[in-house]
Parts: sequence; C-alpha cells; structure tokens
Amino acid sequence: MRIKAIVFAIVFLLCSISFSRTLLLFKGSEKGYGENILKSLVVPVLEKLGESYSLKDTETDFEINFLDYDTIITCYYSSKMQNAKVYLKKLFDFLLNGGKLFIINNIGAALDENGNNPNLSHLNSIYNLLGFYYKYSWRKEKIKSVNIDNEYLLKQPIMDNERGIETFEIFSPKVKIIEEIETDTGRYPTVFLGEKGGMILYDYAFSDDESLFLDIGKIVEELLCRRGSLENKVLIIGYSQDVRKTFENSLFEIENKNNIDSIDSFECENFKAIILIDDASPTANSKIQKYLENGGTVIWIGNGSKEIYGEIVFKSDFLMIPKDIVFDKRTVKFQQATKGSKVIIQVNDTVVSWISKVGKGNIFFFPRSLLGKVTRGILMNGLLLASNSIICPIVNSYSVFLDDFPLPSYNSVKEEIIKEFGNIDTSQFYYQVWWKDMKELSRELNLKYTAALVTTYNSSKSFPNDFSDFLISVPLSYLEMLLKSSEIEIGIHGYNHLSPIKDNWTKEDLVKSYKALKIFVENIAENYKPLSFVAPNNKIDDMGFEALRSAFPSIKLIGTAYSGNDEYSEFGVKNGVVILPRTTSGYYPIEKLILSSISAVLNMGTFQYFVHPDDLFSNDRNPEKLSWKDMKKNFKEFIETIQRYYPWLRNNYSYEAGVIFRDYFTKRPDIRYSQDRIEIIVEPETRLPRYFFLKTNKNFNIIGGKIIYNYKNNVYVVEMFETPMIIQEYD
Repeated sequence: MRIKAIVFAIVFLLCSISFSRTLLLFKGSEKGYGENILKSLVVPVLEKLGESYSLKDTETDFEINFLDYDTIITCYYSSKMQNAKVYLKKLFDFLLNGGKLFIINNIGAALDENGNNPNLSHLNSIYNLLGFYYKYSWRKEKIKSVNIDNEYLLKQPIMDNERGIETFEIFSPKVKIIEEIETDTGRYPTVFLGEKGGMILYDYAFSDDESLFLDIGKIVEELLCRRGSLENKVLIIGYSQDVRKTFENSLFEIENKNNIDSIDSFECENFKAIILIDDASPTANSKIQKYLENGGTVIWIGNGSKEIYGEIVFKSDFLMIPKDIVFDKRTVKFQQATKGSKVIIQVNDTVVSWISKVGKGNIFFFPRSLLGKVTRGILMNGLLLASNSIICPIVNSYSVFLDDFPLPSYNSVKEEIIKEFGNIDTSQFYYQVWWKDMKELSRELNLKYTAALVTTYNSSKSFPNDFSDFLISVPLSYLEMLLKSSEIEIGIHGYNHLSPIKDNWTKEDLVKSYKALKIFVENIAENYKPLSFVAPNNKIDDMGFEALRSAFPSIKLIGTAYSGNDEYSEFGVKNGVVILPRTTSGYYPIEKLILSSISAVLNMGTFQYFVHPDDLFSNDRNPEKLSWKDMKKNFKEFIETIQRYYPWLRNNYSYEAGVIFRDYFTKRPDIRYSQDRIEIIVEPETRLPRYFFLKTNKNFNIIGGKIIYNYKNNVYVVEMFETPMIIQEYD
C-alpha cells in the first residue's frame, strides 16, 4: 500500500470558544450508530476545549432551532429522513447565517421516508456553501492507493477490500483535502475540510479490521478552531487619521472604538494588534493586560509623562532602515522605557519610542507628537517588530518620475548653467546635458522613467490655447523620439502648469485645453495615448478629475503629492484610476530622501520619486546651490542606497505600477491565522506574484511562496506565487 504525505504540519489554534455552542445530531432509529460515534470521538474534543454542546436525536427533536448554534456536526448511517427537504432547508439557512457544518458518513437526508425525495440541487445547495459539489455515482471499487495528510494519520490504513466510491468535486481553494483515494477510474477526495465545514466519508476512517486510522478528533478540533481563526484585523481605541491610513494602506481590517470598555475581554483575542491612542498605560487595563499576557501586540500612542527637546533619531539597530536617520528637532512627550526595551527612536541620548515585552506579548510605545505621514512606515515597522507572528501585504513597486519633461525652455540663460557648462541656454541644458545624464543613470541603475509632458507655462485659462512656446524651444525630434520610445513612458502634466481645480478653471475651459493638448500630441505621434497624468503643482479636485477623464479616457493613473491632506494625497483607486502620490523629490539631502521614502516603503512596499530638469536653478529645490554634478551624484547615491537595502523592490513605469496598485487595492488577500499556521488566499483572477512582509519568531516552511529577502529581527519579504500560500511555523 502506497501512502503519500502532503506535509502541512498543522497544529491547531488554542481557541477561547467557551461562549460558542455546537449541536451534535444523530438518528435514534439507528440504534446507537451516530450517537456512539459522536460520544466517543467528538464529545471528548468539545469537553477539552470547553465548548458548550447539545446532543440531539433529529428524529425526536426535529423542531430544534439550528440558529441557536455556531456549529453542527452530524453522524448518520442511513440516507433516509422524515421531511428531508425541510431538514436540508434548515441546514441551508444555518449556513447562510454564518454557521459551520461538518458531516460524518453522509448527509442523512438524500431520501425521504414518505417518498418526497430531494434532488441533486437540494443536496448541492448545502455542499456548494461548503466549497464542493456532489455527483450521483455510488459504486464499489478496489482501492489502489490512499493519500493522507500525515498530521491526521493515527496508523497506516489497510484497505484491501472493495469500498464504496462517492464522487465529490472540490471547487473552493479554501477547502483542504485531508484524504484522497485512487482507483482505476480516478482520484476521489474522501475527507475534506474548509472554512465553512467539511465531510468525512466514514468508510475511509477505518481499516478493514475496523480499527480507526484517521484522527477524527483532530479534524473536529481544527473545525472549531478555524471558526475562531484570526484575520488581519486591528482594533483602534481612539482616533488618528495617520494611524487609520497606515493600516488601511497595509490592507488590515479595522475596528474603531472610543474606549476599551465597549469591547469584551474575549473579543480582544480576535485582533492581531490593539492600537491604543491614549495617555493611560495599557497595563492599567485588565483586558489589555490579559491580551498582552496571551501574546498580543499593543501599539501605545500617547504623550507619556516626560518631555524632552532635541534631535530625533530613528534607530537602525531594530528598524528596517539603512542607517540611523535624523528627523528634525522638536519637543517630544514620551513614556520612559522599561529596562531591557528595544530602542526605536531617541532624542539626544534619551529613548522616546521603544518595544517592551509583557507576558508573551509586546507593547510598542510611539509618541503622539511624532505621528504623521513621514512616520507611517516607522509605525508599521514597529508593529512587525512587536508581533510574534504576522504577515502584511505590500505593493512592491516604485516609480521614478521626470516631472515637467519634456518642457518649453524659452531658450533662457541661467547663471547656474553658465557657471558649470559655459555659454549654453536652458534648452541645451535640458536636452543635451540633463537628459543625456539621466539616460546614462537609467542604464547604469536599471531604472525606468515616467516623464510628464507640459507644453507651456502661461496662465491662460481659456482660448487661445497656443503651443508656440513649446514649438519654438523644444527640438521636435526629441519629443517625437520620446513619444515613440519603448525606453521611457511619456505621460502628461497638462496644457499649462495651472492646477486642474475649480479655483483655477471652469470645467468647460479645462476640457477644451486638454482636448487641444490631445490633438497637438497626436499630430506628432498619431497613436499616442497617455496612461499617466501628473497634476500640476500636485493639485487636482473632483472637477479636474472629471475634466481629465472626459478628454483623456486612456488615463489610468494620477500623480499627486503625499504631503497633502485631501483624498488625492493618499494612495488608492478612484473610479478605476489609481491615485499615486509622490513621497520623495529632489536630489538632497540624501537622509531626507531616505526618510521620506521609507515612510511608504515600510508601510506598504512602495515609494514614488520625482525630479525636475530645472531643479538646478530652482531656489526652493536647490537652496544650497549645488552643481548639477553634485546633484547627479546624490541622485545616484540615493537610488543605490535604496536598491542595496531594499533589493526586492521592483521598479516600474507608472502604467505598470497602475496595474499593480489597482490589483493591490481591489483584490485583497484573505489572511487567516491558526496556531503555527498562516494561510493566504487570493481570488483566482488575481495577478501573481503578490508580496508580503512576514514577521515570525519561529522556524517556518512556505508552501506556494518563497522568501526573497530577510532582515534582522526575524522580518522577511515573501513572494506568493500560488494560492493558497501557507506559512507553517515550528519550533
């Protein structure tokens, strides 16, 4: 006999389920068949877990209300039942209401004692909700082999005799096949379990000598524990937009409460983290204290009882950052760290943000005064470090934008250009120096650029819409080459540089300016259809959005600025269009570029970098009056630092990024935790691979994915290439 092990090494969740109820159903007329099996193999598991249960004879207690229970486990020998259709309808309503059903042997209602038999549709109405369907095809066959998940194997089975074959087809990726047999006619699942329940064909739990070889109790235990399995869900006590958006960006489910008193103790265990926005210590609350002792993660965002002024330093000893990074100087209120805490942020030599162990869990303290978009990545990195086991989706995509390029130069003369390059004008600098150097950097650093074309800097808001500024000062051969090139993506920045907002334009005039731009560009490159748009001055509103989409329905992505406060300054999808705010811009200081980038890299695995061809002689973008040589050197050093420390980050054209981001936000993975196991499932049409940050303090194996990078402190970057992906932890 050949046994194939499909090794998933499942150890079950230690559930707190005393508040739930299970209904056990048997038929009294079967003279103890189902009742004895339930009492001997199922009841001991329920009692071990502290589960409340009722054992009922479905033939004498037919009026029992199924909706009073969370789980139903049935064990019937025969397929006949009085009022079978009524029974099946009650099971159907029970499943629709969120219940779980587990069937031992057969559903027990395929035939009606009075002859009013259910048909296949009645049966599959139940089975389909469990993730499989049934075909009438019972017969006896010789078993060639049995494939069993070793975790459920009590001993090797003996199946020399012919056995009854039932044909069940599993269609849900959430249903796991525990046992499968093979005959001359094919392979057939015989024991399977999913989120909503499952089935054991009882003939396939016992050997020919009637000894039990399948651990039915373990399957029942997993069924109950799956009911209480954790999702990627956090509880936020209090309110902060930055806190909420941090977790929304990482695709967490969020529950918000004003205070901890509004939630029961046992409910705390349903969250991967509790975020407490309060000055009171988490350990002062008995519910949170218990949650911590059981291994929970608490992020405490408060003012604390102490205060200090000085230089804020993010520490690389524990954070996933290339080096210690100085933020700025300010006054910080904080709570003093306990002895042995991990240092996250310091002011001068004083620890103001830390991670401390409490019981089996951890508290991560973060000063409320440091909340902001630039620290969202630090907050998420702290969650990873404080968690014992957690997985967080990331985008894994960054783009480099050449903003305001190509652009009209007006052939002006700039002192900064003459000082470094001699007597050349802005047009010569843009196209013969700056663009030439940027192309070389692209090849050297393996970068993809997305440019944002602007045709004039006039302030015209209505007719005439003239393109003479551009035609006089820009070599059209360059523009034609760029528009047709496969080496750079050319998006649009607007007819002129006026922000498309209602304070600047009427919708009619804005649409006309965009239509004029569309015709102008099509005269140069007939089949050109821009996919990306960068908002001038990074501002756009609903009126501008509608005008843009009216003139350019091809637009799939809009670039804005992360520093704003409106909906267009957050990553997301609006009416099918991806909003992609820039997080990083300019050439220096490098430390500031890194900090602004990791605000999004550590939050959701992305950053968006913008540079301009006229940065050299811009007073606000080049306040230190660096030469182009020095700025170019800084650009290279910054990109190389990012590539060295985050080598897993993929660089994409913005149109590629748009596809990735749209998928990220609209096809959320289903993440479930049970003890020592994390299961990630995506919809069948979701593009793979998908990417995640994983933190675990244990050893682990991955099925359906692989590690592509690992950091200190047991943080990993994982690529998912199959669904489901399973992280199996072990000591």
